[in-house]
Amino acid sequence: MIGVLTALIVLVLSFASKHVGGSATMFSGGRLHVAVAVGWLVCAGLLSLVVTRHLHMVADIDEGSWLAVGYDALPFLLLAAWIVMVAAAVTGHWLLAALCAALA
Repeated sequence: MIGVLTALIVLVLSFASKHVGGSATMFSGGRLHVAVAVGWLVCAGLLSLVVTRHLHMVADIDEGSWLAVGYDALPFLLLAAWIVMVAAAVTGHWLLAALCAALA
């Protein structure tokens, strides 16, 4: 579930960022920017973990051991959002920085 959510979030955000602001997209100039793509993947993974955590609180979802570890480590994993937020703000990727700020 987390893998599917992460893939969907990355695709939706990358296409939305291309139309909202060209500075936020990882597909500018016809080539892939690896650092920006990694930032989007980190944020999408964290966002999908947060969403599934909230779904787990509301509905009865069977969680595996790795997902339970992810839920327990979520406060520490969300520290990655701060790192990506600072890097995105320094490089001018404002949409990515805003998403990371919301996660942080």
